[in-house]
Amino acid sequence: MAAAYQTLARLAEKIARNDGKTATAVSSLSVYRHSTPVYSLPCLYPQGLVLALQGSKTVCCGQDSLTYRVGECLFAGADLSTLSYVPECSPAQPYLGLVIELDWHLLARAAAELPDGGANGHGGIPLAIVPADEKLLAAVARLLELTGEPDLLPHLAPLIEAEIAYRLLSGGSRAHLRRMLTARSQQISRVAAWLKQHYREKTSLSDLAAMAHMSESSFRQHFHRLIGTSPMQYQKQLRLQQARQLLLSEHITAAQAAAAVGYESPSQFSREYRRFFGLPPAADTGRDLCKIQITI
Repeated sequence: MAAAYQTLARLAEKIARNDGKTATAVSSLSVYRHSTPVYSLPCLYPQGLVLALQGSKTVCCGQDSLTYRVGECLFAGADLSTLSYVPECSPAQPYLGLVIELDWHLLARAAAELPDGGANGHGGIPLAIVPADEKLLAAVARLLELTGEPDLLPHLAPLIEAEIAYRLLSGGSRAHLRRMLTARSQQISRVAAWLKQHYREKTSLSDLAAMAHMSESSFRQHFHRLIGTSPMQYQKQLRLQQARQLLLSEHITAAQAAAAVGYESPSQFSREYRRFFGLPPAADTGRDLCKIQITI
């Protein structure tokens, strides 16, 4: 097992040359590197698998706090509103991790096709630490290696992602993970996935509840219980996170960022940005990015 993690860490280090998030040619796969401790601002934890390849990570969702280390993986059964931080790392021993986002359609299909493992309802947040076995790690390594094979990538990446999903839901923790993928949680996850794609658009609680085939009060209650925040706050968080990424990477004005993510009022955008991140847009973009890099 140690050799498998060393191989994964070497592959990840070749991809992540700088601190923060590094996207890869596989759209579902991102690699993270941090050489100084990171105390995260509010962030969105994607549905899927998270692995610490070197070091450890703590993630907080509501009142729940989980720390995962090398040898463990974190499974998120939905996109979650969280806080996370890397407590210990250094330039000589950086934190290395990766995230594989798994489509809820894929997870739902795997959950439906595999033996149920005695799964009944799930009452807590859809977040769990489970052991990583060698076959799962081998699949993850193949996905990482595939980033260097552009001709094969579009053909093989979906197959490897499916293998990862099926291995997760058929392993020793399958009953626990399957309890996260109830019909109700899939209804909520479907709406959250829609919001991730359409966060710029105007919508209402009634529209989203209708999408989930639920009453407004029931939808609001179940969404908050599963995702960790209200539906409209989740959309706002998506907008602000994307606006912040634009401000940091595209060097555009606050008004341009506001319009790009769906705000009609630049002043409202600035107020909500300051309330969420602690500083107005202009001051926030001047901070030390190594200390505020949003992390997963």
